[in-house]
Amino acid sequence: MKNIKKTLLIVVAMILMCAISAAVSLALYSATTNELENTFTFGSVSIKLDETDPDDPNKRVETGVEYDIDPGITYVKDPKITNTSDEKAWVRMTVTFNHNVATEFGTDLAGFVVDENGASTLDTDNWKFVGTYMAGDDTVYVYDYKTALEAGAETTAVFSKFTIPASWDPAADESLLSSGQAFITVKGYAIQESGIAE
Repeated sequence: MKNIKKTLLIVVAMILMCAISAAVSLALYSATTNELENTFTFGSVSIKLDETDPDDPNKRVETGVEYDIDPGITYVKDPKITNTSDEKAWVRMTVTFNHNVATEFGTDLAGFVVDENGASTLDTDNWKFVGTYMAGDDTVYVYDYKTALEAGAETTAVFSKFTIPASWDPAADESLLSSGQAFITVKGYAIQESGIAE
């Protein structure tokens, strides 16, 4: 009986020692543990879309410009995107070609953005044609810049001129065009290059 009590006393003492040891370890662990907060942010890019001012060829403007058009005249229109952020970015440009203009002149965008000799001014060396989609009756042309744009760098112009056909008669009764008609609407888009293949 004496041995059973002695064994029981030893077991109880060991349990108490384990409990005390665990409590001390937990206290030490709690005293030396720091919280680690992980914060995830998305890349932020900003761009500027501008073109040559038709009234001052040495100036570029970020607002839409107006043209006084005449048959057979070629006009400068050269939209470019500048990466104004600190990150490298992929850029895209959409060009909406008004359906009344397309019908009036009997052409698509490629046939409209030509120089005085009828040569295309589309820059297919630096811009990749992605495709088209419809926005109401208007056709939207989508172009991606072929290389990621470095911070502070600008693209080439997706096209540089357009020409009003010499055969166009603005006074014709059946003309679809009116004063203030939007011929081409250009928009620029960007996304950070990091983590995106193209």
